Amino acid sequence: VIAATVIVAGVDPWLLLFIVPMVAVSMIFGKKEGELYYSLDMSNTRDGRIGGYAKRVFYEKKYAAELRLFGIGRLLLARHEKAYAEMEERTRQIRRKLCIIEPLKWIIYNVLSTILPYLYIAFVLNKGEVPTAAYIAMIPALSTLSWRTSDAVELIVSLAKESAFVSNLREFLSYEPKTDAGGLIKAEKLSDIEIKDMGFPYEGADKPTLHNVNIKVRKGEKIAVVGHNGAGKTTLVKLIMGLYTPTEGSIKLSGEDTCRYEPKSLHRRFGTVFQDLQIFALPLSHNVLMRKPKNDEERRLVEDSLRRAQFGDKLDSLENGIDTMVTKEFDEKGMGLSGGEAQKIAIARVFARRPDIVILDEPSSALDPIAEYRLNRSMLENAENQAVILISHRLSTTKDADRIILLEHGSIAESGTHSHLLEKGGTYAEMWNIQAEKYCTAVYA
Repeated sequence: VIAATVIVAGVDPWLLLFIVPMVAVSMIFGKKEGELYYSLDMSNTRDGRIGGYAKRVFYEKKYAAELRLFGIGRLLLARHEKAYAEMEERTRQIRRKLCIIEPLKWIIYNVLSTILPYLYIAFVLNKGEVPTAAYIAMIPALSTLSWRTSDAVELIVSLAKESAFVSNLREFLSYEPKTDAGGLIKAEKLSDIEIKDMGFPYEGADKPTLHNVNIKVRKGEKIAVVGHNGAGKTTLVKLIMGLYTPTEGSIKLSGEDTCRYEPKSLHRRFGTVFQDLQIFALPLSHNVLMRKPKNDEERRLVEDSLRRAQFGDKLDSLENGIDTMVTKEFDEKGMGLSGGEAQKIAIARVFARRPDIVILDEPSSALDPIAEYRLNRSMLENAENQAVILISHRLSTTKDADRIILLEHGSIAESGTHSHLLEKGGTYAEMWNIQAEKYCTAVYA
């Protein structure tokens, strides 16, 4: 481009003016095309997710029973077809516009880059005052300059278009959690938890999920959090771990506000089992450590953690031990898991992590009562010097806690030991009596 510009300018600088409208055309039409493609992508996002979800349901094993027993598959197929039909129609509308814009762009561009310069050169040569050979040589030089300049402009416009597609990602990657102005500190060792006048609403909610919450948990203390669905139990533990930031009050760990800690170092101090736990299509050892074991010592840690989590009998039956692939997603010899076995693996992660604070959100909901009792006993024995926060709807798993906290409508309604709350005769006692009655009825039936 530079060489062609020098040559053309040396013969007749006026020829360079024909480049300006070509650059303008490339920018205007290129920007319009980018806007249309971006609009198409954004408008198809929701339907693309719906169609993708419906398709995924049909090949994931966990949905197989319901699909075969009930007629839900027809509804999903209908959603799938509707989503793709709507995406097809939107695509058709955008393509119609592009079918007008793109040919129009090239017609205008060719007129500007070829016909007008040729007419100008013919006009100049007709006057007979300039050397013919120099102007004839300018025709390919001007053509090269025009197309190269157009390519450069197209690339610039394309970069702007592509950046629009990843704007959400860039915003997410540049997000910084709210921190104290004094800077971040590394979480070396955590002990006590102190929650004072804490409140938190989800965006768009009519009322806060939690409000005016005050809790103190000492090192080695076992706390159970109970309450009806939607009371804010899971939100509470996510706030304690620093995954959310309270909008009111404070949460302090070892005397420091959670926002003062470096997020990664803070999260490493917790051992957590969520009710919606995930198991990955990786070897068993990787699922426990959440990474590849580095040496024999870490392999022994995996085995020990699995046995503490009552997974020993299953482990002994595996031909490849902790190297067995979990799920058959990528390996036909992979291991299928029941819900209870998956929970045991998730609990083994806690033992392997050796955390300061243990958070258990419905850790044994898929276990039978005997397995649940053994697992709870093992967890309490192995978490002797750790603060433990246990969430469970089964009150039989919470009665041995040092303290039970009942959340109701986002705040603490009752707090005390199991026997104290039964004597009080409030909501906890009512929940306990209902569960005990149902359990006894089932046993004697």
